[in-house]
Amino acid sequence: MRARRRAGAVLAAVALAVWSAGCTSDRLAPPPDVPKLWADRIAAILNAPDTPDFERQVLSDYRITDAEYQESQDRFAQCMRDRGWAVAYRADGGYTVTSSNGLPYENQAVFDATARCQGDALSTIQGLYLGMRDNPSGQTGADSVRACFRANGVSDGADMSVDQFAKMLDDPAYCPSSLTAMLCCVDPTGTRGLTADSVKGLWAHVCAGASAAPTP
Repeated sequence: MRARRRAGAVLAAVALAVWSAGCTSDRLAPPPDVPKLWADRIAAILNAPDTPDFERQVLSDYRITDAEYQESQDRFAQCMRDRGWAVAYRADGGYTVTSSNGLPYENQAVFDATARCQGDALSTIQGLYLGMRDNPSGQTGADSVRACFRANGVSDGADMSVDQFAKMLDDPAYCPSSLTAMLCCVDPTGTRGLTADSVKGLWAHVCAGASAAPTP
Protein backbone atom coordinates (compact mmCIF):
# COMPACT_ATOMS: atom_id res chain seq x y z
CA MET A 1 0.00 0.00 0.00
CA ARG A 2 2.80 2.41 0.91
CA ALA A 3 4.55 1.62 -2.36
CA ARG A 4 1.39 2.40 -4.28
CA ARG A 5 0.91 5.66 -2.41
CA ARG A 6 4.52 6.60 -2.99
CA ALA A 7 4.24 5.76 -6.68
CA GLY A 8 1.02 7.74 -6.91
CA ALA A 9 2.63 10.74 -5.26
CA VAL A 10 5.58 10.58 -7.65
CA LEU A 11 3.28 10.37 -10.70
CA ALA A 12 1.23 13.28 -9.40
CA ALA A 13 4.38 15.35 -8.89
CA VAL A 14 5.61 14.52 -12.38
CA ALA A 15 2.24 15.39 -13.89
CA LEU A 16 2.19 18.69 -12.02
CA ALA A 17 5.71 19.51 -13.17
CA VAL A 18 4.85 18.73 -16.79
CA TRP A 19 1.65 20.75 -16.58
CA SER A 20 3.45 23.68 -14.99
CA ALA A 21 6.24 23.55 -17.56
CA GLY A 22 3.69 23.46 -20.34
CA CYS A 23 1.89 26.48 -18.94
CA THR A 24 5.13 28.41 -18.53
CA SER A 25 6.22 27.56 -22.05
CA ASP A 26 2.88 28.66 -23.46
CA ARG A 27 2.98 31.92 -21.55
CA LEU A 28 6.49 32.79 -22.66
CA ALA A 29 6.19 31.66 -26.29
CA PRO A 30 5.83 34.71 -28.56
CA PRO A 31 3.07 34.66 -31.17
CA PRO A 32 4.44 33.94 -34.65
CA ASP A 33 3.38 37.35 -35.97
CA VAL A 34 5.52 39.27 -33.47
CA PRO A 35 8.83 40.27 -35.15
CA LYS A 36 11.93 38.67 -33.65
CA LEU A 37 13.36 42.02 -32.53
CA TRP A 38 10.37 42.70 -30.26
CA ALA A 39 9.84 39.07 -29.27
CA ASP A 40 13.43 38.80 -28.03
CA ARG A 41 13.24 42.04 -26.07
CA ILE A 42 9.95 41.13 -24.42
CA ALA A 43 11.13 37.58 -23.66
CA ALA A 44 14.19 38.99 -21.90
CA ILE A 45 11.96 41.20 -19.75
CA LEU A 46 9.57 38.37 -18.92
CA ASN A 47 12.46 36.09 -17.98
CA ALA A 48 14.11 38.66 -15.72
CA PRO A 49 13.38 37.83 -12.06
CA ASP A 50 13.02 41.48 -11.03
CA THR A 51 10.44 42.49 -13.66
CA PRO A 52 7.57 44.33 -11.90
CA ASP A 53 4.23 42.52 -11.81
CA PHE A 54 2.50 45.20 -13.88
CA GLU A 55 5.04 44.95 -16.70
CA ARG A 56 4.90 41.16 -16.60
CA GLN A 57 1.11 41.24 -16.82
CA VAL A 58 1.08 43.68 -19.75
CA LEU A 59 3.79 41.87 -21.72
CA SER A 60 2.63 38.30 -21.08
CA ASP A 61 0.95 38.16 -24.52
CA TYR A 62 3.85 39.99 -26.25
CA ARG A 63 1.59 42.91 -27.11
CA ILE A 64 0.79 46.32 -25.63
CA THR A 65 -2.70 47.64 -26.24
CA ASP A 66 -3.60 51.33 -26.26
CA ALA A 67 -5.46 50.77 -23.00
CA GLU A 68 -2.42 49.15 -21.35
CA TYR A 69 -0.18 52.00 -22.50
CA GLN A 70 -2.70 54.49 -21.13
CA GLU A 71 -2.72 52.65 -17.82
CA SER A 72 1.06 52.85 -17.63
CA GLN A 73 0.84 56.61 -18.21
CA ASP A 74 -1.87 56.92 -15.56
CA ARG A 75 0.23 54.97 -13.07
CA PHE A 76 3.25 57.17 -13.72
CA ALA A 77 1.19 60.36 -13.39
CA GLN A 78 -0.36 59.13 -10.14
CA CYS A 79 3.02 58.10 -8.76
CA MET A 80 4.40 61.57 -9.55
CA ARG A 81 1.29 63.27 -8.16
CA ASP A 82 1.75 61.39 -4.89
CA ARG A 83 5.19 62.97 -4.69
CA GLY A 84 4.04 66.51 -5.46
CA TRP A 85 4.53 66.72 -9.23
CA ALA A 86 2.00 67.10 -12.05
CA VAL A 87 2.58 65.36 -15.39
CA ALA A 88 1.25 66.53 -18.77
CA TYR A 89 1.75 64.20 -21.73
CA ARG A 90 2.57 65.28 -25.28
CA ALA A 91 1.41 63.63 -28.50
CA ASP A 92 4.94 62.34 -29.24
CA GLY A 93 5.03 60.30 -26.03
CA GLY A 94 7.09 62.83 -24.10
CA TYR A 95 5.84 64.71 -21.09
CA THR A 96 6.42 67.80 -18.98
CA VAL A 97 6.55 67.96 -15.21
CA THR A 98 5.40 70.93 -13.18
CA SER A 99 5.60 71.48 -9.47
CA SER A 100 2.53 71.38 -7.29
CA ASN A 101 4.46 72.28 -4.16
CA GLY A 102 6.54 75.32 -5.12
CA LEU A 103 9.81 73.45 -5.79
CA PRO A 104 11.75 74.33 -8.96
CA TYR A 105 11.84 71.65 -11.63
CA GLU A 106 15.60 71.32 -11.26
CA ASN A 107 15.26 70.27 -7.66
CA GLN A 108 16.78 66.84 -7.05
CA ALA A 109 13.44 65.67 -5.70
CA VAL A 110 11.83 65.70 -9.13
CA PHE A 111 14.65 63.68 -10.67
CA ASP A 112 14.42 61.14 -7.87
CA ALA A 113 10.64 60.95 -8.24
CA THR A 114 10.85 60.57 -12.02
CA ALA A 115 13.40 57.77 -11.81
CA ARG A 116 11.31 55.93 -9.22
CA CYS A 117 7.97 56.36 -10.97
CA GLN A 118 9.27 55.55 -14.45
CA GLY A 119 10.75 52.34 -13.16
CA ASP A 120 7.49 51.43 -11.48
CA ALA A 121 5.16 51.90 -14.41
CA LEU A 122 6.23 53.71 -17.54
CA SER A 123 9.71 53.43 -19.00
CA THR A 124 9.72 49.84 -20.28
CA ILE A 125 6.10 49.88 -21.45
CA GLN A 126 6.47 53.25 -23.16
CA GLY A 127 9.70 52.34 -24.94
CA LEU A 128 8.24 49.11 -26.30
CA TYR A 129 4.85 50.59 -27.18
CA LEU A 130 6.31 53.49 -29.14
CA GLY A 131 9.00 51.31 -30.67
CA MET A 132 6.53 48.68 -31.86
CA ARG A 133 4.24 51.40 -33.20
CA ASP A 134 7.01 53.20 -35.07
CA ASN A 135 8.75 50.03 -36.25
CA PRO A 136 6.08 47.32 -36.58
CA SER A 137 8.21 45.15 -38.86
CA GLY A 138 10.95 44.88 -36.25
CA GLN A 139 13.77 46.46 -38.24
CA THR A 140 16.84 47.50 -36.29
CA GLY A 141 17.41 51.23 -35.99
CA ALA A 142 20.20 51.07 -38.53
CA ASP A 143 18.01 49.10 -40.95
CA SER A 144 15.27 51.74 -40.68
CA VAL A 145 17.72 54.57 -41.35
CA ARG A 146 19.27 52.74 -44.30
CA ALA A 147 15.83 52.11 -45.82
CA CYS A 148 15.05 55.81 -45.44
CA PHE A 149 18.37 56.74 -47.06
CA ARG A 150 17.63 54.48 -50.03
CA ALA A 151 14.08 55.78 -50.40
CA ASN A 152 15.31 59.37 -50.44
CA GLY A 153 18.47 58.99 -52.52
CA VAL A 154 20.90 59.60 -49.64
CA SER A 155 24.32 58.11 -50.46
CA ASP A 156 25.79 58.12 -46.93
CA GLY A 157 27.25 54.67 -46.24
CA ALA A 158 25.76 53.20 -49.40
CA ASP A 159 28.70 50.83 -49.96
CA MET A 160 29.09 49.82 -46.33
CA SER A 161 28.26 46.45 -44.81
CA VAL A 162 25.46 46.19 -42.25
CA ASP A 163 27.91 46.36 -39.34
CA GLN A 164 29.90 49.22 -40.88
CA PHE A 165 26.74 51.21 -41.49
CA ALA A 166 25.57 50.74 -37.89
CA LYS A 167 29.00 51.85 -36.62
CA MET A 168 28.85 54.93 -38.83
CA LEU A 169 25.54 55.96 -37.29
CA ASP A 170 26.92 55.40 -33.77
CA ASP A 171 30.07 57.40 -34.47
CA PRO A 172 29.85 60.82 -32.75
CA ALA A 173 31.94 62.23 -35.62
CA TYR A 174 29.36 61.25 -38.25
CA CYS A 175 27.77 64.31 -39.86
CA PRO A 176 24.78 63.56 -42.15
CA SER A 177 25.41 64.90 -45.63
CA SER A 178 22.05 66.66 -45.95
CA LEU A 179 18.99 67.70 -43.98
CA THR A 180 17.18 64.75 -45.53
CA ALA A 181 19.88 62.44 -44.17
CA MET A 182 19.54 64.09 -40.77
CA LEU A 183 15.79 63.62 -40.91
CA CYS A 184 16.24 59.93 -41.73
CA CYS A 185 18.51 59.56 -38.70
CA VAL A 186 15.96 60.99 -36.25
CA ASP A 187 12.66 60.00 -37.88
CA PRO A 188 13.36 57.19 -40.35
CA THR A 189 9.78 55.94 -40.54
CA GLY A 190 8.16 59.39 -40.58
CA THR A 191 5.95 58.60 -37.60
CA ARG A 192 7.18 61.59 -35.60
CA GLY A 193 5.97 64.00 -38.27
CA LEU A 194 9.27 65.90 -38.50
CA THR A 195 10.42 67.81 -41.57
CA ALA A 196 13.81 68.71 -43.03
CA ASP A 197 13.38 72.29 -41.82
CA SER A 198 12.63 71.11 -38.29
CA VAL A 199 15.99 69.33 -37.98
CA LYS A 200 18.17 72.24 -39.06
CA GLY A 201 19.06 73.10 -35.49
CA LEU A 202 19.89 69.50 -34.68
CA TRP A 203 22.02 69.21 -37.82
CA ALA A 204 23.94 72.34 -36.81
CA HIS A 205 24.53 70.85 -33.36
CA VAL A 206 25.65 67.44 -34.63
CA CYS A 207 27.72 68.95 -37.41
CA ALA A 208 29.24 71.73 -35.34
CA GLY A 209 31.91 73.47 -37.39
CA ALA A 210 30.09 73.12 -40.70
CA SER A 211 29.64 76.49 -42.34
CA ALA A 212 25.90 76.16 -42.96
CA ALA A 213 23.17 73.59 -43.03
CA PRO A 214 22.97 71.87 -46.40
CA THR A 215 19.90 71.91 -48.55
CA PRO A 216 17.51 68.95 -48.18
